[in-house]
Amino acid sequence: MSGWVDQVAGMPLVKARLFFEGSSIDIDIFLAESAFQDQLLARRKGQQVEDMSVWLVSPEDLILLKLIASRPRDLVDIDDVLFIH
Repeated sequence: MSGWVDQVAGMPLVKARLFFEGSSIDIDIFLAESAFQDQLLARRKGQQVEDMSVWLVSPEDLILLKLIASRPRDLVDIDDVLFIH
């Protein structure tokens, strides 16, 4: 795994890239520094992904984070989340 620290819309995050069986997955790990982010953590759900247990925010909270960031890719991601759910 490799990674770096970044900031999106004033929210600090660690960007990580996991390498798995010849492919990679980019992961944004936001550092909770606000009441809003604390609420996101309180609402998160544990999920089993492959052989790992991970915490995930709800689709609604993911959309809120994407709206705050409002990068072009985030707006496309919102469409994808709405399409899937």
